[in-house]
Amino acid sequence: MATLRFIKQIIIFSMLSFLSGIAITYFLMKTALADAIEYAIDNQYVIKRLDQYQYTKPVISIAQATESPQYAPLKDDLTAIIQTLKDSGKVLQVSVYLKDFERGRWTIINPDEPYRPASLLKLGLLLAVLRQEELSPGFLNQTLTLSPQDTIGQQNQVFADQSIRLRRKYTVRELLEYMVVHSDNNASRLLASKLDQRVISSLFKELDLPEINFDRNRYLLNAKQTSTFLRAIFNSTLLSPEKSEYAASLLHKSAFTKGFSSAFPPETKIWHKFGEWSDASGQYELHQTAVFFIGSKPYILTVMTRGNDPEALSKALQSLAKAVYAGLSA
Repeated sequence: MATLRFIKQIIIFSMLSFLSGIAITYFLMKTALADAIEYAIDNQYVIKRLDQYQYTKPVISIAQATESPQYAPLKDDLTAIIQTLKDSGKVLQVSVYLKDFERGRWTIINPDEPYRPASLLKLGLLLAVLRQEELSPGFLNQTLTLSPQDTIGQQNQVFADQSIRLRRKYTVRELLEYMVVHSDNNASRLLASKLDQRVISSLFKELDLPEINFDRNRYLLNAKQTSTFLRAIFNSTLLSPEKSEYAASLLHKSAFTKGFSSAFPPETKIWHKFGEWSDASGQYELHQTAVFFIGSKPYILTVMTRGNDPEALSKALQSLAKAVYAGLSA
């Protein structure tokens, strides 16, 4: 009987040893796999963090280090469209930046070309005003009045819309809507005059953008830099989720119906901003940046153009956006 009991103990011990060996092997393999994944991510992604705090390093953005090969066919299609537009004289320069928020894939065309972002700088002002509200609750309810000496008009805007009126009081919240939805220069000027300049300077530094300069002829950004504003809103990296959602809801109401809006299907969920610039020589720039969804998948698209005919540039935005949507939907 004792022998039988001893044999049972040997069998149980052997089984436990076997199972323990499996568990230890699984644990070691899992640990090695985790290390491998972490190493791969470290090699494939660029992580930007704020460096101004003593104990924390908040994440600003995480992006793949190189362009995604999956977008190579689409990039070829867009490059061909751009070349056709150039050959016909409809555009002089075009840059495109596209990113998939879900997988982090991205591609870019003509990445180093600088443009005058013009009204796209209002996105930076929008972020700064909402941060000011977070720092000083009630800021959005303060009132301002447009005086004659403060007016700057639409500065030869081709795609001008509604504007605030002289000697009428507006809350900061109302001015934000005029600036974002209608791209009103007078509203943006009033907001800039009320804003703590340290807030907007700090914000541009955190976004890793050049020192802010509202001189519309001298401040230059490329397509990827310009995309930084909407990426920050979508990811809520600089504002609370509630304030980021409010910013996106304003951009969703944009009165600009050309470009991307006329290229995507009517049911497309999109929020966007355009910017235009011109000079006395007749040179013109028209740009658009947007977050849009195909089904539940979010993307960011920025197209910056330069030429001599604003309507031709508007159609260029449209044709490129249409090709992007078709390529992503295929």
